[in-house]
Amino acid sequence: MEQTMTPPVDKDIETKIERLRTELDTLRDEVYGRLRGATLSDWVTSPESPGIVINEERAKATPCKCFTYKGKDYCYSPGIIGMLEAGQVPTYCPTKVYEVRPGIKQRFEEFAEAAEVAHKKIEEIPKGERLVPWLTAMGKELRAKGIEV
Repeated sequence: MEQTMTPPVDKDIETKIERLRTELDTLRDEVYGRLRGATLSDWVTSPESPGIVINEERAKATPCKCFTYKGKDYCYSPGIIGMLEAGQVPTYCPTKVYEVRPGIKQRFEEFAEAAEVAHKKIEEIPKGERLVPWLTAMGKELRAKGIEV
C-alpha cells in the first residue's frame, strides 16, 4: 500500500501570500475608483489616456509615428499598444516621424467626431449609466458616416 505525504505548510509563505492578495485587492479597487465616471469617449480622444507599454526597450529605441489633429500631436510607438499620452512622449519618442497616412488620420477623425457628437447626446444622463447609451449613439453616428461597427 502506497502512502502519500503532504508537504508541511509554511506559515510564513501563507501569510505573505495573503498579505499580497489583500494588497492587490486594495490596489485594484483604487485604480478602478479613479476611473469611475469616465466615459469611453473620454478615452477615444484623450491624449491623457496612456498607451500600454509591452516592450519598453523597443519603444525607447524606435521613432514614434505621429499626426496632428486639431492642433494636437497624437503619437504611436512600436512597443506600445495604443496612443501615447502627453507624459509618455518624452520617454518613448526619441524622434517623431510625422506621417500623413490618410486612412489612419481619416479613421481617427471620423471616430473622434462621432465620439464628440455621441458624448453631447448623453451629457444629461447620470455618470455610471452612460456607457450603453453612448455606445448606441456612437454606433448611430458611425453608421451615418458609412462605417459599420
